[in-house]
Amino acid sequence: MQTIVSTIDLIINFLTDPFFIYSALFWIVCYIAIKILGKKRENVTLMFPFLAMFRTKRFNKWLQKIALKFPRFWKFVWNIGIFVSFGFIIFGIYFFTANLIDLFTAPSIENVISPLIPGVNIDFPMFTYLILPLLFIITIHEFSHAMAAEIDGIEVKSTGVMGAGVFFIVAFGAFVEIDEFAVNSNKVSIWTRLRIACAGTFSNAIQAGLAIILLMNFSAIITPFYGPEVFQVDYTLPSIQGGYNDGNVFIGDKVYAINNTVINVRNGISLTAILNNKTDAIKCSVGDTLNFSVIDTTGQRQNRIVTLGHHFFLGFNYQFNEENDSIIEITEVFEKISGGNNFDTLSVGMKFNSIDGFDFNATEGNTPESYLKSQTEEKIVNITTITNQNISIHIDYYPLVAGAYEFRSFYTGIFFEKLSSEKVRVTRVLKNSTETGLNENLILEDDVITKVNGIGLNLSDNASFEQFLATEVGLIINDNTEVIFTVKPNGIEREINKTVIFKPMQKSSVYIGIGTSPYWIPKNWFSSMLGGVFPIWLEREFMFFFIIALSVTMFNMLPLPIFDGNRVIKEIINSIIGSKYERGKTKRIMLNFSQSEADYHLKTYNITRIQNVEVKLDSQSDYELNYKAKDTIGDDFVDTISFDIENLKLPPTGTAIEVIVEHDQDQKAPLKRKIMNLIGIGIFIIVLMNFIMSYVLFGDIVIPFF
Repeated sequence: MQTIVSTIDLIINFLTDPFFIYSALFWIVCYIAIKILGKKRENVTLMFPFLAMFRTKRFNKWLQKIALKFPRFWKFVWNIGIFVSFGFIIFGIYFFTANLIDLFTAPSIENVISPLIPGVNIDFPMFTYLILPLLFIITIHEFSHAMAAEIDGIEVKSTGVMGAGVFFIVAFGAFVEIDEFAVNSNKVSIWTRLRIACAGTFSNAIQAGLAIILLMNFSAIITPFYGPEVFQVDYTLPSIQGGYNDGNVFIGDKVYAINNTVINVRNGISLTAILNNKTDAIKCSVGDTLNFSVIDTTGQRQNRIVTLGHHFFLGFNYQFNEENDSIIEITEVFEKISGGNNFDTLSVGMKFNSIDGFDFNATEGNTPESYLKSQTEEKIVNITTITNQNISIHIDYYPLVAGAYEFRSFYTGIFFEKLSSEKVRVTRVLKNSTETGLNENLILEDDVITKVNGIGLNLSDNASFEQFLATEVGLIINDNTEVIFTVKPNGIEREINKTVIFKPMQKSSVYIGIGTSPYWIPKNWFSSMLGGVFPIWLEREFMFFFIIALSVTMFNMLPLPIFDGNRVIKEIINSIIGSKYERGKTKRIMLNFSQSEADYHLKTYNITRIQNVEVKLDSQSDYELNYKAKDTIGDDFVDTISFDIENLKLPPTGTAIEVIVEHDQDQKAPLKRKIMNLIGIGIFIIVLMNFIMSYVLFGDIVIPFF
């Protein structure tokens, strides 16, 4: 019975998943569109549930008109695009190669390469932000290819829209179909092919540049419509959950000033900055009160008095036992790098009934948070398990540095491992630019530390490296204090001195127990209609626009068969190696005959003549196939065979027709293909290993929404 219920729940959860609903709506729209098109179904390609494509020629003239309006200008633009795109080829190869080396030698979270997969590492809210940038970027990319083709006289067969997905939509956008056979013929110059191949990528690079300009000047852009960026209250924690201001402030309050200091997040005057004493105007201490000037949900201006409480934390999350509300069970323990203060003593699943003699009871409001509210200083206390075992844990103020909490009293951005009582090894050095590090390149991983400020390490079994630094060395840490580590670098016997930087560990001591989100104050009726969160949405769209445009630009220029970079490298290799044609080579081409279709493209270059046409049937029927050879692209070679379907002695539809042609064959083509294959395989392995190593080292990477 339990299995049946679980299966039903699984099916219900699947059917109610936003991605499935979105996908189902997509396929419903596709079905309706096919019904409406009726006889024009040749313009539809449907491979449910993988792909749906809808073609039209209505946009062809529009694209041609734009391209031919200023042909010299567009040709100049696309010529620039060739060199910019080639630069992205070099950069893309360098980026993935260097990133793979880093993943092997010095892996960090910033090296992770993870595909964007809706429903797997992208949740639905983020997916909704990606829709518009994806549609716009892909559409402009494809239209750019078409415009570059039009200015050089290459036919655009059709334009259209497509969507792809298995249950969940994972790709969608516009596309154009260019006469690829004509593009790759000898009639077309290498510069034309390069312009067409690079146009899409170059337009995406321009889009990425525009997006970053918009992001850098966002405040100036939004200023005519909105006032400063402030914050609004999303929730208030009740006292039982450690809150101090339930009933003092209210959900929906827009806070525009604190103690008469106007909030402006862009200028560094934010709630977080004020509470952590990062501003000169207001200084906060536990027990103080703040005056919040707010606009309430009715639009009225009000004053709220907010109490500042303690900001202690235990370094774990928990839930009360379903059967006994006097027992808590740990559901998550904060790791060292996440600011955890009890990662070495606690683990998920542990159950406790009291802390420091304070008995838990959810019904009476005796929670870990209510206990912390009664504390006044950082200390070590005992937490008691349900088997009456006491475990010593830290309670202290919440650390503010975003990473690397090796020490509780000072910060270095370095992780250490105790090798013996006289040696400590460096296990990780955080990067300065992306991981809030301080000592990148000042000290290296695998350096073995033997002395600090000239004092030899002397770590007893119970003494930590932090205790040694604080007591034996007697470090007094101010901002950017320099400390001398005597180390043995990896592979070197002699000891050398290295100067590293220490900072005090910044901690947040005050807490108000409310949740907030950004809000822009509207200036006029138009911005009021859009709402105060519209700028938040718009800025995030600009950010995703930049990320996607840059990613598409870089990935698309990789020399892999499915990307435009492959075309560019192919043309470069072809121009370097050249061609050497052998005349009179024969080739057999098989066609599937239809009595309603006269023309059949032979899909072979440099055909000089059609040598023979034969109907492949077992029965000796008296069929006649009158045909003509055609040059449809004007390169003086045959590319199409046209049958006289008015003849009464035609073979039945579905008959196999063998066409033997003579053509000029490039003797250097195998060498060029081999080089292209080697390049493609090499780049594919590098990119694939980036994905594999990212997964092996860091597991499933879920991209967080804001």
